[in-house]
Amino acid sequence: MIFYFSATGNSKYVSKSIADTTNDKIIDIINIENYKFNLEDNESIGFVFPTYFWGVPPIMLDFIDKVEFSNYNNNYVYSISTYGY
Repeated sequence: MIFYFSATGNSKYVSKSIADTTNDKIIDIINIENYKFNLEDNESIGFVFPTYFWGVPPIMLDFIDKVEFSNYNNNYVYSISTYGY
């Protein structure tokens, strides 16, 4: 499961590229109304977002603070930060 925030499309592209390889589903955090997600056994959790002023965008930090996972059992969690110039 890959959660992403993308302002210009770069992070969406990266998320889709990873999902195409790993068969994970991608979820745009802008459209989320329910912050509760059920994990499959051994399902990884990814967060993909752009770098804003040398840090994580506030919208992603807010999402991470609110999100809840059921069936979490030391699942692999990762993040990818994109940067464009």
